[in-house]
Amino acid sequence: MPDDPIKRRAYVAVRLAVAAGALPRPDTLPCADCDRPAVEYDHHNGYDLAHCLDVLALCRRCHMKRGVSRGERKPPPKRTHLVSMCVVCEAAPPHAKGRCNACYQYWRTNHVERPTRLWTTARR
Repeated sequence: MPDDPIKRRAYVAVRLAVAAGALPRPDTLPCADCDRPAVEYDHHNGYDLAHCLDVLALCRRCHMKRGVSRGERKPPPKRTHLVSMCVVCEAAPPHAKGRCNACYQYWRTNHVERPTRLWTTARR
């Protein structure tokens, strides 16, 4: 529930309207932006008493986008992680210690790196 008393009042008004049957549950409606199943309502005209029940059903992703565009929420962190390759065979994304699953299991069992001859024929 929101900490801001004005937002809380609008949130409670929508919950009471849904409970009374004046508004349908948001999960029974499609998202107003992308047509995926909606999960929550957005107070797109603000939280004033005049607009408490003026809401749109949105999916969580579209609700977050609208909140970011209005400046109400911070944008999600950008993913800067690049997919790296195994340090031994350079074939698959690493599992642990920078090695793919096969190279890691070999290293864990034998305590040495996997020989080149074991993986060069599999890659061709």
